Amino acid sequence: MQGTINKFGFLKIQRGQGLTIQQCPFRASSYCGDWCPLFGEPRYDQAVPAYSQTRNPCHITICHNRILELDNFTDEREKE
Repeated sequence: MQGTINKFGFLKIQRGQGLTIQQCPFRASSYCGDWCPLFGEPRYDQAVPAYSQTRNPCHITICHNRILELDNFTDEREKE
C-alpha cells in the first residue's frame, strides 16, 4: 500500500489512481493526521512481521492500535 503524510500532517493513502486524504471515522468533520493523539509516528521495523508482504515496510499506529503497513511511504513534514 502507498501512503504519505503531507507537509500539513494529513495522512493520504492510495485509493484508485491517486492519494486521498483520509477522514476520521470518529469525528465527522475532521481528517486523519499527526495532530491526533491516536496517530503514531511512522517507524521502520528491523524485524519484519510474519504477515508482512514487503521487506522494509513502514508502520503507522492509528485509531485504537490499528496498524497501517505501507510498502511505499513518504513523510513530507519538515524535520526540526
